[in-house]
Amino acid sequence: MLAYSGGTDVGAIVAEVGHYTTKMGFAGEDYPRALFRSQVAAQRDSSNKIHKLRHDYMHHPLDVKSGTDGDWETANPIDPSTGLVYYSSNANPSAEDSPSGGSSKSGEDDCFELWMSQLRHGYETGLMGANVKEHPLLLVEQPMTPAPLRQHLVELLFEEMEVPATFLARNAVTACFACGRTTGTVVDIGHSGTTVTPVHEGYVEARGILQSPMGGHAMDQAVLANLDALYKQAKNDNSAQVMPLYQVLAKGQKRKSIFHELARLDMARVCKEDGAGAAISPIEGSVGQDTGVSGGTMVTGGSAAYANAPKVSYELPDETVVEISHPDRFKVANLLFGLDDESVRAREDAVAAHADSLSSLLLSTTPTSSSDSGEKSNTTATTTTTTASQSRLLRRSRAATTGIGKGKRGGGGQRPPFSHDRLKQACLGYLQPAVQGAVGGPAPTTGGTTIATAAAPTVASAIPNMVCDAAFRCDRDQQALLLGNVVLAGGGSCVSPDLPLLLRNNVEQIIHTHTPGWRVKVLAPAIPERAVCSWLGGSIQASLGSFHEMYISKAEYEEWGCGIVNRKCP
Repeated sequence: MLAYSGGTDVGAIVAEVGHYTTKMGFAGEDYPRALFRSQVAAQRDSSNKIHKLRHDYMHHPLDVKSGTDGDWETANPIDPSTGLVYYSSNANPSAEDSPSGGSSKSGEDDCFELWMSQLRHGYETGLMGANVKEHPLLLVEQPMTPAPLRQHLVELLFEEMEVPATFLARNAVTACFACGRTTGTVVDIGHSGTTVTPVHEGYVEARGILQSPMGGHAMDQAVLANLDALYKQAKNDNSAQVMPLYQVLAKGQKRKSIFHELARLDMARVCKEDGAGAAISPIEGSVGQDTGVSGGTMVTGGSAAYANAPKVSYELPDETVVEISHPDRFKVANLLFGLDDESVRAREDAVAAHADSLSSLLLSTTPTSSSDSGEKSNTTATTTTTTASQSRLLRRSRAATTGIGKGKRGGGGQRPPFSHDRLKQACLGYLQPAVQGAVGGPAPTTGGTTIATAAAPTVASAIPNMVCDAAFRCDRDQQALLLGNVVLAGGGSCVSPDLPLLLRNNVEQIIHTHTPGWRVKVLAPAIPERAVCSWLGGSIQASLGSFHEMYISKAEYEEWGCGIVNRKCP
């Protein structure tokens, strides 16, 4: 086994598998070398197992001979209902109706196999075939990842990927590091939603985490709806829809529905990032909205003042030019910041849909009763043993023969085989939905069993309100520091360069009604770095000279097992 003397000598690799993109690169660099979509095209065999993956599926049919997509479908290692690497039997039951990044079909092994395939793809492409066994891996993860799931990911990294050492870092903490802070409130506007996380002295304050299902995907849908409405007017056809580039080149021929909608959403994303599809109003306070705080108004942008302003021209892939009005552009950003009735209703609907999705996921997981737990565990161990668990048992049997790990984990170092049912039951309390109206209510129950919920509440508030609420959930002596260091990160935060100023002004208007002396400062890197802010902070952390003291080595894993991740990676 290799020995490492310092963080600057280890050549660590930093990886972040997000819902929209996967980012990988070497520690110490300021931009990832591998940056690709997490959602892939997958083909299954007769046993419903994925046996072939494709990353180049967006702009051309996957079956070259027939010119169609055949039996290809989409797959994503991140479950859209939880935002985690977590198996869900209903991750995306109708992907054709909701191409948000889930899987058209799902199997129990898919999420973890896809997750490892993303890492291997990054090693082989952007990292130019770097040897997995020679580089420690810093994995950037979500701040609300359940402890059982973290332990299983560590097992996969050591047993399947065979990394020499690893460290699991919370993305909110690394985003603070990227801005030179150890304390702050991190606003991560991702593809599938927005997460606001308080961080104090390098540790996540779990009680203050708030989530919203409104993110980059919701904005892309709003932009696409605007483009469709303008396209119908331009063509004078109520059934017309904007055609993506592939359809224009194919002279109108449509692909499979899921791939067609993904291509349309990607076109809307380009329109949004070009500045034509979405914008922040430069007029502050022209439209005031009641914040619910006495004497306070929310700055949401001057849509009314721009009703008669010149429109923005945008050329679609088929060379049709549409004129986008400024109020329509402002409505996209108001999905995250607006307090008008339309924006609030959209967020409430998204929260209700998110709660229903999580509820169905929890109902599909029934806790095992204590009376027959032994029989069920034996049956589950026989029927759901995966390739990863077989590899672990083989290595642990060898370790038991050589004496490695004896007495530390019990039974000569062996554990029961891995079971998806056990993992789902262990994660049940962490995934319990907590919508805004139910916060502080009675403890939830499933199948008559009370669940100790540890889930971050999902709220329908605007982002400035979420920032204030997250800070006020923490200790009184932490609140001033948290509000004085608001970190803006995530690809959705790149919608406009004026977004940090809007966020600061809105947060100040809320808190200055009762604490006028507090200073609000929003830290936002330049737009290219803002989209990879969490990865950049991980790159900084993994390049420290003390990183070799932080990570979990292979020897420590063999001695203490996967539970060490909860002690060394808080």
